[in-house]
Amino acid sequence: MLTTTPVVPGRRTLAIYTESEVDRMWLLHSLRYRRRELTAVTQGEQARAMRRKDFSRYKIPWPTDAVRRDFARRAAALHDLAYASARERHVMEELVVHELEKGGLARLTSAS
Repeated sequence: MLTTTPVVPGRRTLAIYTESEVDRMWLLHSLRYRRRELTAVTQGEQARAMRRKDFSRYKIPWPTDAVRRDFARRAAALHDLAYASARERHVMEELVVHELEKGGLARLTSAS
């Protein structure tokens, strides 16, 4: 998951830090794209929880800096759209709840 706020990883959480936004975007993409392969490598046939040691043996494809920069530029634009859409959805949900509450209160007061 890519977060916009700092988080403190809890128990049974593997936190991965990168030196740059470009590397973070590539790492996120790579892990998402290869999630089935990653799960198979790190959990094995018995599908146990992923261990840090197993994850550290997983080789993540790492393209050139130019490829990662270009990818990050394109991905950042998509992430911006997704965040804007999520904010808009949140505002619309609040508006619906507000209108339902307002309408419900109006009906209650007119019925008495």
